[in-house]
Amino acid sequence: MSRRRRPANNPRSAQRFWGTASAIGSDHVVVPAEDPAAVVASLGPPPLGIHSNSATHYLDAMYQKAASVAVALAASADLLELDDGADRPGPDGDEA
Repeated sequence: MSRRRRPANNPRSAQRFWGTASAIGSDHVVVPAEDPAAVVASLGPPPLGIHSNSATHYLDAMYQKAASVAVALAASADLLELDDGADRPGPDGDEA
């Protein structure tokens, strides 16, 4: 009879999997994509027969929504690259 494994709920196993917080750089900025569906559209229409036109419309809407959520998350974390080239406001609202 074999013994059951215990789940690894210790912090060391999570640290091994995800890495350390110091390894993550905070200098990344997010630039919104002009066409979020460009990569998928380059693969051609979805293979759904007569429904591929309507599927393309709904998939494009889904990619637009996912991109807008990503931009909102980046803006909330102050990682969004602004279009106008203006400096980002500092934490107290002043120009940095």
